[in-house]
Amino acid sequence: MALNPRASAPRPFKVVDVPGKGKGVVSTRAIQAGELVLAEKPLFTAGLVRPEASLAAKVAQLSSVDQLAFYSLSIAPPSTCYGPHRARFDTNALPLGEDATEAGLFPVGARFNHSCRPNVSRFWEEAAGEEWFVASVNIPPSTELTIYYNALDSPRAERQAYLLRTLGFKCTCERCDLAPDEVEKSDQRMRFYAQIEALIPTLFAEPHKLVTLAKAGLNLLAEEGLHTGAAALAYDAFQGAAFAGDKEAAKAWATRACELKVRETGREAGSYKRMESLAADPTRYNAWGFLGVKRQVPRP
Repeated sequence: MALNPRASAPRPFKVVDVPGKGKGVVSTRAIQAGELVLAEKPLFTAGLVRPEASLAAKVAQLSSVDQLAFYSLSIAPPSTCYGPHRARFDTNALPLGEDATEAGLFPVGARFNHSCRPNVSRFWEEAAGEEWFVASVNIPPSTELTIYYNALDSPRAERQAYLLRTLGFKCTCERCDLAPDEVEKSDQRMRFYAQIEALIPTLFAEPHKLVTLAKAGLNLLAEEGLHTGAAALAYDAFQGAAFAGDKEAAKAWATRACELKVRETGREAGSYKRMESLAADPTRYNAWGFLGVKRQVPRP
């Protein structure tokens, strides 16, 4: 069976004009959480240093159809100081994974607009050489499909400043458009969440504290209506349980990580299958029982 589970049916979306946003992606049928919406190879990739001449040469090597797709992409106002090739690339490219030193240009993926509470997750599936777009929630027909362009776990002012500085627009998504008192609550949650993210890597010798904090972080994400990052927190909790040698807790956390991860990667991604394997037998984890003495940690 092929790694990428492409169906023979048409894509569950269409690219249309969205008022106030230019082009956007809208569902043409109901889409289930965890469903692969799009898997796309990049037209080309580029590193952190992107000379205009180098990008122009890459575009010149594309087919006429792919060149048309490239030149049809928009340019964000902050990028107009660059040449037309770099400006389009900087506006539309996506990083090829976390901490990536390369980005890829995905002509269909570039049509997804941003939301600070997106209904579609995106990630680089390295084994397939594709960017995968996966429904994070159940999506009704005729709904705009959105992804995130920047970190979702920042306070509103930071998120909006980044988008305005790099892409030239002010985000007015449902999360940014909350009433002032709700914005303050949201910002407080994100500041607490940032503290949790900073603390967790320091607590693997204290698995009970680690798992307790991971649970708190998951609650914060749930209150924010966010799915991106939740699976990683559940995996942190799994690792704490595995270090402590608590098999029941480790199995429960690995299972929870699978439940959350399917909304970020779908079931066919390599990272999901690895998590599924740990849920079946958590003792497969390479640092199982690292602390030497079994300790009990909280369950999900």
